[in-house]
Amino acid sequence: MSWREVAAVAGGWAAGLGFPVVLYAAARIVSDETAGGGAGLFVYLGVVGFLFTAVCLLLSRRAPGAAAVVMLVAVLWCAQVWLWSDVNDDQAMHDRGVTATATVSRWIRTSDPFAGVDDKVTAVDVTLPGGTTTRLELGGERAPRVGGEVEVTRDPRGIQPSRLGPRPGEPTGLRTAARVVLVLLVGAALVGSLLSAEPVSEGF
Repeated sequence: MSWREVAAVAGGWAAGLGFPVVLYAAARIVSDETAGGGAGLFVYLGVVGFLFTAVCLLLSRRAPGAAAVVMLVAVLWCAQVWLWSDVNDDQAMHDRGVTATATVSRWIRTSDPFAGVDDKVTAVDVTLPGGTTTRLELGGERAPRVGGEVEVTRDPRGIQPSRLGPRPGEPTGLRTAARVVLVLLVGAALVGSLLSAEPVSEGF
């Protein structure tokens, strides 16, 4: 085996092992509650753009198998970002959330014919003890009546949006799901890296 072939094989394995690590780190950066819109969005667009470009290049090189695996990697990575975002949000509210009883002051109705929403209550304004008013997204929950009292959990730091209901428990289920998706992501990224390196190694 020539040094070029050895270098190609070593490069393929290095990419295969390093690619999942980079994707995992990027997912944690995007989902980090302190990353902010700028840094998280920049990393997210960078990863999505890279994966999209990789799929296009693999298709142009007539490597549909590798392209399909990379597309699977993209789907798993987006799922990883979504899951870790939910884990971080629930963990933050579990650790430092403060509950209070608030009064519903009004309903917020939304009409969006393109989304099939017709004059639906999607949020409520509530008045907290001390007179502060905040808006809470319902997220599909049933709207409490105006004038009624509801339990609200808020973040003293103001990073997480306030939410209806008591302080959440440990996000054990979400964390387990995120770890399962991570295992699948690592496996798919490793296979995708090695398959993507095959046409290059054959060219030496």
